[in-house]
Amino acid sequence: MAWRPYGRRLLIAVLVAGFGGGVLFTWLGVPWWLTPPGIVAVTGCAIALIYGWDAEERARARPN
Repeated sequence: MAWRPYGRRLLIAVLVAGFGGGVLFTWLGVPWWLTPPGIVAVTGCAIALIYGWDAEERARARPN
């Protein structure tokens, strides 16, 4: 399956960003309508990091 290498890690990233961002923004008093874009931004960064780490691993695993 195409999602297999990323699915679990992305699900965890979305859940952590949703919970952590929601709690943090509530404590800081940020208006509710800014919470979803903030969570999307954190999730996007997580996707970029996860994909970058996997790209490095694939490059190392590739025979010369």
